Amino acid sequence: MIIRKTILALMLFTFLGLGTWAVFSDKEKVVYVDTAQVSVQTLYTTLSVNGTIMDTGAAAVTMPKAGRISKLFVEEGSSVVKGQVLADVVEVTGTFNIQWPVMPDELRKTISVLGMDEQDFNSVMTQYAYSVFGGIDGQHFYLTSPCDGIVTDLRISPDDYAAAGFKAAAVSDFSALEVSAYVSERNISNLVEGLKVELTGEAFEGTYSGVLTKIMPTAIQTGTLTSAGETVVEIRINVKNPNASLKPGYSAKALIYTVKKTNARLVPYEAVVQNDSGEETVYVLEGNAASARVVETGRELSDYTEILRGISVSDTVILNPVPSQLNGSTVVANRYEDK
Repeated sequence: MIIRKTILALMLFTFLGLGTWAVFSDKEKVVYVDTAQVSVQTLYTTLSVNGTIMDTGAAAVTMPKAGRISKLFVEEGSSVVKGQVLADVVEVTGTFNIQWPVMPDELRKTISVLGMDEQDFNSVMTQYAYSVFGGIDGQHFYLTSPCDGIVTDLRISPDDYAAAGFKAAAVSDFSALEVSAYVSERNISNLVEGLKVELTGEAFEGTYSGVLTKIMPTAIQTGTLTSAGETVVEIRINVKNPNASLKPGYSAKALIYTVKKTNARLVPYEAVVQNDSGEETVYVLEGNAASARVVETGRELSDYTEILRGISVSDTVILNPVPSQLNGSTVVANRYEDK
């Protein structure tokens, strides 16, 4: 009787032990994984170049007739609006006016060496003649701004004498800024006018939008007689909605979006592994099982990899998959909202 009870006890213990092992064995086959959905995005190929901000809206303020600057109401850098009076000018008689084509060659050469043009020379000679021989002040007239903007290249002061046609100043319309940049000949074939551009710089904050508006028809050489250079083509980029932070002469970095690809399938970088044959593989969660898919990859971004073929947009991929743990196991996606 005691032997029978002992045998029954051993059988019961063995049964319970096997049952317990089976439970733990099944539990060990459950693998919890992080997952991500395949995303669809638009990808761009970009080209980065460095350039310089330029003022394209400068309008000249010229003397309509000879005169003496009676009053000057602005200085270089002043903000003005269209029609604003810049200077009060008194018309003078007895002005000196010699035309460039009839000027003696030696005199023309001397003037050029001094860095003057026809208007500069006539203004200087008018001032000299007026101071030596005297003149008669006539009626007042005004120099006005041709547009809204900033006064630049101011070339007159009170009591100066200026001949007709002399450029007294320029007014720059800073709402019309562009970036001049140079692109290597090996990249110029990727560009067409109208491409989207993003502009950044060290001297200003934020990112400004732009449009590639012009590709120059000829290339230039950047090298010198003593050093080798490269062949480049100048491009112009229109700056959209510029503000006072942008100034002509500032350097700018232009990121040009050259090629647009829609409906690109992307997965996190951690989803792509290599199988034993060296093929790039993605594990897709199908119910509670992991299915290995050999894929063809495209562009690699900072956090994502493009998948050209092998998965669909409805797939859920497993991140950081470990094939030895996934094969034959029950796979369950982690639910972080429950933790």
